Amino acid sequence: MRRLLAFAMGVVWGGGTMWFAYNYHVVRTESEWLLVSRRGNSIADTYADARTWTTEDWRERPRLTYAMIQAGHQKVLESAAADQLMDEIEQRLKRTSELLPPATRQ
Repeated sequence: MRRLLAFAMGVVWGGGTMWFAYNYHVVRTESEWLLVSRRGNSIADTYADARTWTTEDWRERPRLTYAMIQAGHQKVLESAAADQLMDEIEQRLKRTSELLPPATRQ
């Protein structure tokens, strides 16, 4: 009887875990964890660590991106775009300053 109960508990636990994986995305951002309702039948991107994602990473995951927008979490995507833009500006400024004569560098 003990083995049957253990088996039944395992089936319930596994079924619940699969139901959760097919219905939600768990997204980790810089400041919080988000639980986002999933659209469609796929287990892809059940967990996503988006702390260092760029706009290309979001483009590669259209279902997750759509779910984030539908859930009202556009700020996460906007933050990724802003961070990427700032990185590009810093790189260009660094390259430009390396081209300047030594007397004008600061």
